[in-house]
Amino acid sequence: MNTVTTAICAEARRALENRNVTAAIAMLEAELNGQADATLHSALAVSYFQNEQYELAAEHYAAALKFEPQNSDWRDMLAVAQANAMAAVHVFVPELHYFDREQLLAPPEKPTLPAPLLSPAYPGLSTRFRIALGNGLGVLITVGMHAATQLWGRFVGYRDAIWTNWYLRPMKLAILTLAYMRDQLNAHNLKSSYPTGTLTAFQAEGLPPPPGTTPSNALLRMQHS
Repeated sequence: MNTVTTAICAEARRALENRNVTAAIAMLEAELNGQADATLHSALAVSYFQNEQYELAAEHYAAALKFEPQNSDWRDMLAVAQANAMAAVHVFVPELHYFDREQLLAPPEKPTLPAPLLSPAYPGLSTRFRIALGNGLGVLITVGMHAATQLWGRFVGYRDAIWTNWYLRPMKLAILTLAYMRDQLNAHNLKSSYPTGTLTAFQAEGLPPPPGTTPSNALLRMQHS
């Protein structure tokens, strides 16, 4: 090992003592590109081990042992690095925590939603007419689409002997088929996982909603006008 390499190893050792592992690795890797010997590999192995990069530490301990196979300390550290890498001891595992049933099912102490917005301005006559017209057209279109979907699904079907066949149909007919399949899922497959008459998360009856979750009086008047 030449004088320059000795100086770099000494500087890397000081960086490790100051817990600046990244700087030590950078210095040693740069010097390793020029030459490779047991001292450089062992210094890099120690640096990677302290940085919890156990696979790289094992790699450099193995490289150092090729130069000095009789070094028992490196052989022991190689075994430790390999074991740590296999066990992934550097991966953070949170502490075991048991949830408390009463705490989980308790209603929130304070509302976490923002304050409700200001009531919207009451719409004029033309705006209310457009809203009523849009709502009426929406109802007619919805009824028509639902009827077309049900007729198509019941008389034409949505599957062959084994598998669904919507993707074999033209786009508009495929959309009707998918709509019918969705209705079937909503009617027969989507079930609540809670007992009958039980609220979600087993919350008690009559809990007041937090501010901002209910429509304002002005919005209700606008919807029903």
